[in-house]
Amino acid sequence: MMVSDRDAVLIVDDEPDLANLFTDALKAADLNAIGFDNALTALKYISDNHSTICLIVTDWKMPNMDGLELTKRVNEIDNEIGIMLMSAYELEEDQLKEVNKDDYLRKPIHMGNLIETIKREYFAKDCKDTCDEEASATEGDKEQKTNLVR
Repeated sequence: MMVSDRDAVLIVDDEPDLANLFTDALKAADLNAIGFDNALTALKYISDNHSTICLIVTDWKMPNMDGLELTKRVNEIDNEIGIMLMSAYELEEDQLKEVNKDDYLRKPIHMGNLIETIKREYFAKDCKDTCDEEASATEGDKEQKTNLVR
């Protein structure tokens, strides 16, 4: 597998409006974003497509499977995928340490801050080569790439 194959950023939030809002904003920022409003559905997608995923941004508190369990399961599938947690609730340090995280995004999240944080994380991960390629791609290439994930 080539590193450049990892360019997808997944958004997982049990509130469909938020999942759509975050996904649309990331697409507008030229990121290959895919949104899910169900952690179990997201996990199935991750299992089938993990080699294409660079980063997952997931809500902490969700029904069926919370962000902690999703993070653990993703790490079992592919520990090269970056994971960012977000929550409207205060998370305990012990909870974060359980998934090797020091911090999380606090809701409500300003969309500009979300994009900036994701791009910083996105560029910092193993998919940096992909991000650099996208940054130098023409607008037509970016539009074509975005249309493929809709």
